[in-house]
Amino acid sequence: MKFRTNSDYLIDLESEFEEVDDTIFAEAEAAAAALGLRFHPGPPKKNARAMEKARLAYGGRYDLLKDLRRASIVCPDIASMVRLIKHMADGKASGLSLVRVKNRFDRKFKAKDESAGYRDIQFSVLTAQGLIWELQVHL
Repeated sequence: MKFRTNSDYLIDLESEFEEVDDTIFAEAEAAAAALGLRFHPGPPKKNARAMEKARLAYGGRYDLLKDLRRASIVCPDIASMVRLIKHMADGKASGLSLVRVKNRFDRKFKAKDESAGYRDIQFSVLTAQGLIWELQVHL
């Protein structure tokens, strides 16, 4: 298996994302709207930060970066967060293919050490083009 470990891969990936940037968040935005929640597209991760993360967190493996594009849905309470998660898990949010869930609300998650105290739920979402972006769910 060939790992993508150079910044040329980052340039290629950025180019692929630019082709779908206008539509990448549409399904997540629709899911939020269907449940009366607020959706916020985030800015693309800057290349300098992506290179730093690849180096520090992934041993220089750029192919492990999964948050070059990110967005968030804000829930006013736990009940609405649960409704959103069920909505997405049940396939009601058509077009959202979830490939990973990271629950940083879990009591076992060491938020102080791993995220400076920050907690959320993070979904890795696969696009039809094979790209992965991050959807954060906040209270």
